[in-house]
Amino acid sequence: FGWAVGAGDVDPGNGVQFVTGVDNKDDLVVGAPGYSGVLSNAGRVYVIRAPGGGAVGLPATTTTTTAAGFYVDDPGIGAPVIGDRFGHAVLVADLNVNGSVPADEFVVGAPGVKYLQDTATSYGAAYYFDSSLFGSFPLVPAQTIGASIDSKFGWALGNAGVLYGDYCSPAAKCIAVGAPGARDSGSVGTQTGAAYIGTPGSFGGSVASGAFRVLGSTAGDLMGTGFVSADINADDRPELFIGQGGSASTNSPLTAFYGGIGIVKGANTAPSGPLTPLTFDRHFTNLDVDP
Repeated sequence: FGWAVGAGDVDPGNGVQFVTGVDNKDDLVVGAPGYSGVLSNAGRVYVIRAPGGGAVGLPATTTTTTAAGFYVDDPGIGAPVIGDRFGHAVLVADLNVNGSVPADEFVVGAPGVKYLQDTATSYGAAYYFDSSLFGSFPLVPAQTIGASIDSKFGWALGNAGVLYGDYCSPAAKCIAVGAPGARDSGSVGTQTGAAYIGTPGSFGGSVASGAFRVLGSTAGDLMGTGFVSADINADDRPELFIGQGGSASTNSPLTAFYGGIGIVKGANTAPSGPLTPLTFDRHFTNLDVDP
């Protein structure tokens, strides 16, 4: 419990029954990927409502919203499996402007999810909970699975905002999903890691169906271990910073895996076609900035 934490007004009800409209109080979304109910390390996510309802302790229901909130157990792919680790990553933001339900959405990563109940390979998955779902329980999210075995898709999540002007928008912000075990070609390519950038509408089915891909450059880069976005050049469009936890140093005469960060610059026009590798505007390791 507490492996990942996010905050936003995801449950704007009155604490007993869902009521459309915001209460201007942020709720906590807390990942517990090691939660073991029927299955070990399947995972759970708690939505803990803002104080005011007099609730004490953690939510105790999946079927409605109470003063304490509610929780969501691992949906799996068809069914949960041991080691899915639902709740390893959490993102909370207003990702899809919805006038009828003005609340924040949340996304949950489960990098251990197995595909077709294959218990030996961790494709990983990410689950998108749209705010329009919150009037009906239990919640049924849109789900997207990793594109290759052991990709660990859903390891990290980030809000990329309006990264590309003709693809993302204030009404459908871009979401970044990390898959540090992903391969550069199918299930037998080099394990470079990857970051996937898509909108809420691209969730559903395989990740290959509607997202842009950023690959690591070499084996073991672990592209996609973390994300943050920021407008560093004052052009009113964010840049996306992507963690590469295993990236080798470019300055060292030895093979040294210090880690690195890749930067994808925001632009008015998105790259053409899904799964198009994006070019970093700058790529550096800690030796480059702190020799």
